[in-house]
Amino acid sequence: PSAGVTLGTTLSQDVTITDNDVSVEFGAANYQVNEDGSVVGAEITIDRTGATAFASSVEVSFTDGTATGGDVDYTSTTQTINFTASQTSATVTVPINDDLIDEDNETLTLNLINPSANSIIGTQNTTVLTIVDDDTAGITVNPVGGDIAVTEGGATDSYTIALETIPTVDVTITVTPDVQTDLGAGAGVGIDLVFAADMTALDPQTITVTADDDAIVEGDHTSTIIHAISSGDGKYSVLSIPNVTADIADNDGTITVIKDADVDNGTTFNFTGGLGAFDLLDGESNASGVLTAGSYAVTEVIPAN
Repeated sequence: PSAGVTLGTTLSQDVTITDNDVSVEFGAANYQVNEDGSVVGAEITIDRTGATAFASSVEVSFTDGTATGGDVDYTSTTQTINFTASQTSATVTVPINDDLIDEDNETLTLNLINPSANSIIGTQNTTVLTIVDDDTAGITVNPVGGDIAVTEGGATDSYTIALETIPTVDVTITVTPDVQTDLGAGAGVGIDLVFAADMTALDPQTITVTADDDAIVEGDHTSTIIHAISSGDGKYSVLSIPNVTADIADNDGTITVIKDADVDNGTTFNFTGGLGAFDLLDGESNASGVLTAGSYAVTEVIPAN
């Protein structure tokens, strides 16, 4: 002590310093969420320890991984998480865009930044969120089963094709009939249906089927329509579409033959060319005067003279 100052009996005093700092960190290193926003496992949490008797706040920012922010795959606007006095945990919700695109699971990183006064960020200052895709590429043909009915020179029929998810690039479906039907480009000529990489890909496109009105007496028969897919989207390029069968009602009458062999009504003969062993009655031949190759059912038998 200085001159004239005498020390008392209490020469020291313990002082207690109350810490008012609080620490915040993520509850885990990894989380998952379905593309529809539903949680897989645990919710994303921020835990607070220390002087939790006081209110505090911290911000969460986002960094793209394979997921893209800006409302493409998720909303990447920085969020402020507020803790009330005595609150020790808070949840973070990341808005996810359920985009109807068949894609791989995608990731993004959440970061803790800008803690409020008297707050510090703990060791687990980031966490990775995986968005689990819920879309599967597919193609819908309607009517299911693809059977339609048309008439030569008469009724047409139609069916539709639509994609079930939005492709990442355009998808082209080439639809090709055999020579018995016409899809608008001529009998046996294919057409292309283009599905753009947007919401319109989900809109059904219509294929109108018309029977080729030939002059061949062939009875009721069928036509097969096939499909081929081309796209830079690997989810669609590997798919296949079943054939569509068109039942065709013939409008060219029936075959009547003169019996040159043992033949019964209802017998079916296959002619590979020419007249075979049979002669047509007058007025029943086609324009060339030759029975066209094909299978024919005998509907009337007239004894040979």
